[in-house]
Amino acid sequence: MLKIYIQGAVLIALFISITHYSALSKQLETINSRGNLPADIFDRADVMEFGVVKDISTVEFVGTSLMHHFHGVSHEVRGFTRISFINPEYASSEVAIPVNSLTGFALGSEKSDLTKNIHMNLQSDKFPDIDMRIKQVLPEKSGAEPGKRRFLVKGDLTIHNVTRPIIFTADMDVEDGYLHFTGEYDSLNMRDFGVEPKPLMALIKVSDLVDVKFNIYEEMTTNETLK
Repeated sequence: MLKIYIQGAVLIALFISITHYSALSKQLETINSRGNLPADIFDRADVMEFGVVKDISTVEFVGTSLMHHFHGVSHEVRGFTRISFINPEYASSEVAIPVNSLTGFALGSEKSDLTKNIHMNLQSDKFPDIDMRIKQVLPEKSGAEPGKRRFLVKGDLTIHNVTRPIIFTADMDVEDGYLHFTGEYDSLNMRDFGVEPKPLMALIKVSDLVDVKFNIYEEMTTNETLK
């Protein structure tokens, strides 16, 4: 009986390993795949539409409490961008982040899972998404690294069913055949959106301010010639 039990345990362990390897291989295949952007993408006057590529796109935030910093991240960003690189005033973009996709932990202590705190503070059951709508892309600004373009972006951010105007700087380049956006917004005040961060463990006060960072990859879905 002991021999049969051990053999069964080995088979179960082997099955779990194979399943894990298969899932990991699929994820690596997605990450290592390449987008479909043409080499002359920035020289074209077409209005092109791009869709966010999940898994390799992330939105992160860092907050503070009296005890430590904490970090949250989502890998399930969805959305699209429409833009003519010759005429960026045609640009528009919408991005959504499912609140339940946000996971979090205290920095320096990954065992301190704060995911439930994040979902509770943002009331994910009532307000399932964080939405960002870009309304205007202003001419390029100086300061971008070589090979990148920098824009001043204006839009509306909706959190907790409260919408506020937002302005930030975004860098754009082509990476691995994807349109790649990076940027950050420091000191986003959650109380401006009706969110009152609850103390951790009912005792540790949490700051109202969080720093947000985004790293978005998009692939081309359609393009149409400007008339």
